[in-house]
Amino acid sequence: MSKNKLGRWIGFTFVLMVIASLLLYTAKDSIIKGEPNVVDGSHEVEPELVEEFGTLPIQDGGRVKPMSTWAGFELLALNGKRKVRFESDGEKVSIGPTEWALDMLFRDEFTQKMEIFQVEDDAVLDMIEMPHENKKRRDRYSKEELQQYLHKLMLYVLRWERSQLMTATH
Repeated sequence: MSKNKLGRWIGFTFVLMVIASLLLYTAKDSIIKGEPNVVDGSHEVEPELVEEFGTLPIQDGGRVKPMSTWAGFELLALNGKRKVRFESDGEKVSIGPTEWALDMLFRDEFTQKMEIFQVEDDAVLDMIEMPHENKKRRDRYSKEELQQYLHKLMLYVLRWERSQLMTATH
């Protein structure tokens, strides 16, 4: 191999290593880590029930799709992941979207404590005056934590929609 080709390969390899390093460096900031969410009272749902429930048809956005597909996309939109991980009765638990949908529908008191709502920027929490000490700028919150601040958030959404409507008409 000539010196010219060897130099190109070395340069190419170096550039790839720099790009991979930058990607890994930026990806580490998007990973949410911390104490595990503790939700006591979990129980394993029979796999046959989860499978059957996942096949039920549901209409969403004018389309009929299986419950498992709908639950997967909803959980991904809310949580940023397709699994919910928490600790229950001292054990680490990981549930999929269909099992999460079952819990949301039939065990609401249990899911109140699940930290599934990913907040991308804590400026939103500052805006609705929700305390968020001991949390990162980008973290997950439970329905129980967000419940009392939803009315403030809805007021901001309505104001924003009104301003968009006024802008569109002028």
